[in-house]
Amino acid sequence: MTPRIPVPTAISALWRRVRPADELARNRWFIAGDNYAFNVSFYLTNGSFLTGYLLLLHADNGYLGLFSMVLFLGNSFQFLAPLLLNRFHRRRPVLLAARAFYQLMNIVLLGVAFRLPSAVQLPFVLAVMFFGYAGSAVTSPGVQAWHLRSIPENRRIRFFSFLNVSLNVLNYIAILLASRVVDAFKSSGNEMLGLTALRIGAVAFAILDLALMARIKEYPEPPAPTHAGGLLEVFRDRPYLGTVAIAAVYSFVTCLSGPYFTAYLLQDLGMAYTTISLVSALLVPVMLLTTPLWTRILERHGLFRVFRLCLLVFPVQYFTMAFTSKTTLWIYPVAAVYSFVFVTGMNNVMSNLPFRRLPEVNRTNALGFYAAATSVAAILGILAGRQFMDWTQSLRFTLFGVGFANRQAILFLAGGAMLVYALALLAVREKGGKAEADGPSLSEVP
Repeated sequence: MTPRIPVPTAISALWRRVRPADELARNRWFIAGDNYAFNVSFYLTNGSFLTGYLLLLHADNGYLGLFSMVLFLGNSFQFLAPLLLNRFHRRRPVLLAARAFYQLMNIVLLGVAFRLPSAVQLPFVLAVMFFGYAGSAVTSPGVQAWHLRSIPENRRIRFFSFLNVSLNVLNYIAILLASRVVDAFKSSGNEMLGLTALRIGAVAFAILDLALMARIKEYPEPPAPTHAGGLLEVFRDRPYLGTVAIAAVYSFVTCLSGPYFTAYLLQDLGMAYTTISLVSALLVPVMLLTTPLWTRILERHGLFRVFRLCLLVFPVQYFTMAFTSKTTLWIYPVAAVYSFVFVTGMNNVMSNLPFRRLPEVNRTNALGFYAAATSVAAILGILAGRQFMDWTQSLRFTLFGVGFANRQAILFLAGGAMLVYALALLAVREKGGKAEADGPSLSEVP
């Protein structure tokens, strides 16, 4: 009889055979695995699933805007990360504890809100989301700085390109399977039970996330200020301030549309979770086909030329998708596939952008400032979108035979803002006379 090998022993033996000999390469394996597990746990409890959960708790447009804002409000606390993390010689235990706290709050506690009295359900969800994101935010730049030590600059574009592709493949497989589960429960009148089942699955991936995160080797960070004055040092780094400014404006315009169009699809058109997820999953083949091309374009032309190109062409998706109605449902997948071609390029840009012109010393401070600035800009974008929704509650009009309400019209606002931003960047670049290959400063425009 052949002896049976325990599964953990077999996995360990396989890992010993395939693991890279180089320590930094092994770290990148664990970084990728950590990202896979975290993202699956995130997407099982966010996106259209979170919107559906909130709608079951009777959230209106006002509350949907608030929930979007809370995410970025919590993340804006990242600028405080240096005050906490710079006091620790070994950061990994603190970073692991913060990740565990985030998973507990946003997967477990958030999932029991429907068991509470109806009057406190939505305020409870708001509070849990805020504290979960804020607690994680004060350590997130430390995670980026920690991981960055294992990703040399000459490998970053290709590493992040590979990570983006593989993450999206895994994410959309998980989202598609999860959507089938929720739709099966929804068809029998148990939508909330289906969403709860997803949270149970998310817990398993959260545990895997923590296990993989603990395997990434930590390298010493250069000494950095632990006093509040150290937070201001980033303002002396003009090139990095330019990068932050460009990212912040982009964050503002992309957050104008909020979750309202997803609510329109689910509530007004009665679209199934599976349909939305199937359309989203089309990103995977588009990304597989276009990522090698975008990687070559990025390496040849630089981040900011690609950034401007994507900004110019992406508004077409907003303007077109707004015409989705019960009689024009075909527009939704067509506009989505069009956008996915350029989302692939933009994702590669935004994955590398925080590290462009990143100072070698006090990186936690710089990354925290970048995250805080983009989060504050996102909050302003969400507030502007929410104000638009409040002002246009009774908006009704017909355009080219399609009836419009404010949940569709807000896409015109978002697309118009993005187009204006793209044209402004082109105008300033033309005035400046040249582009910088490596990245912008406040006086040198990309």
